[in-house]
Formats: sequence, structure tokens, C-alpha cells
Amino acid sequence: RSTLFPYTTLFRSSISHRNESVFTKATKNNFFYKVEKKGKYQNGAIGLTNLGNTCYFNAAIQNLKNIYLLTLYLLKHCSNFNINEFAYQYCELLSNLINQDIYQWYEPRKFFSKLTEKAPIFCFGQQNDSNYCVMYILTILEKETRIYINEKPFEKIQITNNIFKSEEKRIFSDLMDNFFKNKNSCITDIFYGFQEDINKCNLCNYSKYKFQGFSVLNIPIIKANNIYINSLVECLNYYEHIQIHYNERGFSCPKCNGANISTQTRIISLPKVLIINFKRIGEQNFYSHNVQIKEELKLRNLVNDEIYEYTLIGCIKHYGGGTSGHNIAICKNFFDNNWYEFDDSRVTSIWNTTHARGNKIDFSGSFFFVYNNR
Repeated sequence: RSTLFPYTTLFRSSISHRNESVFTKATKNNFFYKVEKKGKYQNGAIGLTNLGNTCYFNAAIQNLKNIYLLTLYLLKHCSNFNINEFAYQYCELLSNLINQDIYQWYEPRKFFSKLTEKAPIFCFGQQNDSNYCVMYILTILEKETRIYINEKPFEKIQITNNIFKSEEKRIFSDLMDNFFKNKNSCITDIFYGFQEDINKCNLCNYSKYKFQGFSVLNIPIIKANNIYINSLVECLNYYEHIQIHYNERGFSCPKCNGANISTQTRIISLPKVLIINFKRIGEQNFYSHNVQIKEELKLRNLVNDEIYEYTLIGCIKHYGGGTSGHNIAICKNFFDNNWYEFDDSRVTSIWNTTHARGNKIDFSGSFFFVYNNR
């Protein structure tokens, strides 16, 4: 249990039964006690009913729920939230997905209504994108989960790798000071990585550096010689490749006015939980193209030159075209370490579905991936 529950020694969270306040039965419903019981639906593998074209939302929630660093941190602090806050409602949703005693599914109408209130882009009866849903939820949670009184602040990220110039280190340090002051929360600690945009003049060697954070890494659909690249690793490498802009409109040196510019975007700081989304806008043929996915990823964290070893814990699959269709989630449940298909209210062991090929999971049609740093 200690390997699955990093916060076990830090708290014993009390959460609820179906449709009850998170704190209603606080003295009876101990979180860790209940998940160890052998009830049929008490392993966290609970479905979500479709509220009318909300499969994208259900798939997003199932992936977020299985990120144990986020789930356990929020449940640890749920008593700090106001009952009307978004974070409180999310904790209540989590509690019902974890501690369901009777039903195999749960209706998330209350939390979805709260989401539509905070982000009107999401509406009952209208389709949307799982990636947008995740980003909006993380953004709202980030605003409501700032550091609490008497709790140790999250650690600032510092560049220790000597491949960076002093100017780059200074600019990044200023960015970190701003993040630490205005965005210091469990969300930034768990999900935020940072990338660097470099513009370099090949005539006078003038360089301009810009850093920005991301909670979801949005990777474009990459084509080489008009053919889709078929590997996630190759897509990541191509995302960071150097591009030459010679006499291209909009690319000129502010120092010498030269028109021979190299641009590069590189991921310099990796998060604890890496979320990768393929941009599919305008790419109607993407869903018929299978990207090869690795369940294990090794990526270099440039700020300190360490190797991060990631394990895939969830993805979202899409059936249909670019403007319509159906989303399902395939997630590794952190309670029992087993893979499940979450198709709205229907939950099935992955090995009893068509998504398993021998001892491997079929990730074809997937566009959204969640990796946990081991």
C-alpha cells in the first residue's frame, strides 16, 4: 500500500457516500479503510452517466481521477474549501467515484453544472473536447488551491545545467519568481512543465529567449514528406527540431534586420505528471492514423540534466470523425493497478474488451495521454 499511496502517512481523509456532503459521515467513512474493503464497486472503477453529449467530460474526469498525486492532495485539503467552491465540488465528485457502495455508476450533474458556471464553453447537450475540459478544470483548481497557511511552499525550479547561458538563467529565474508569487499551487507543482522558445539570427548571432509554462503539452499532428509521423517519440523530437526561416515574412533580426532566422521550441522542465494532447483541429484523417505509443518514456529534464522515467496511466480514445463521435477513457486504476475501459457508465476490465491484443493494450485512435513520473 505504501507504494500506491504516497500520502498515507500524512492524512486519513474522510469522504462520503452517494450524493452526500464530503463531511457528512466524517467519523464513519475513512478513505483508506473503505478502499480496502472488498465491495464490488469500491475499487475506484466507477462509471459516469452521460448527461447528453458529455462523453468528452466523462473521459477527462476518469483520467484526472486516476492521477493519485492530485486526487490524494485534494482530499487531504478538502476541509479547507468552501462548500460553494469548484474545488469542493470536485472533491465531492472524487469521493463518490471512489466510495460507491451501491451503484456501478455515478451521475456527475452537480459538478458538471459547476463547471458550466465557471466555464460557459461547456454546455449540457453539446459536444466539446476532452483536452479543453482538462485544461479548464486544472486552471480553475489552480486558482482555488494556492498554498495553505503553515504548509511548506512548493519548491522553485532552478536551472543547474551549464548548457544554458547566463541570460537564459536570469530570464527563467524571473519567470519562476512570478510563478512562485502568483501560481504556487498543487496544480503547478504536479502538472506544470516549461518550454523555451529560441529565435537566433544566423547572420549576427543575436538570440532572443522566451519561457512559458504548460499544464498540457499540445503536440501538432506532424507530417514528414506529406506522411504522418507514426511514433509519439518521433513527434516529440520533431516538436523540438530547429527550423530555418530564410527570407520568410515575419522573420527578421531586430538587431541587424537580417532575414536568416533559426527558431526552436524545446521542453526544458518536465512535470511530475506529463499530459500530452495531439492537436486535431483541421486534421480530419488523424483518427484513421495510428500513432505508436510507448507505455514507458524516458525524457531528459534539461534544467538539471536528469532522466525522467514516465509510465502511462491513462489515455482517451475517439471514435468517429473530426467534428463528431464518441470518447472513452482507458485508465490504470491506482487502487488495484489494473487497466479499465471507462465508456460513460459502463466500466470493463481492459482484458475483456477489444482494446487488448495479447498482453498489450491497443492505443489506436487515442489522442490524449497521461504519463506519471516514476
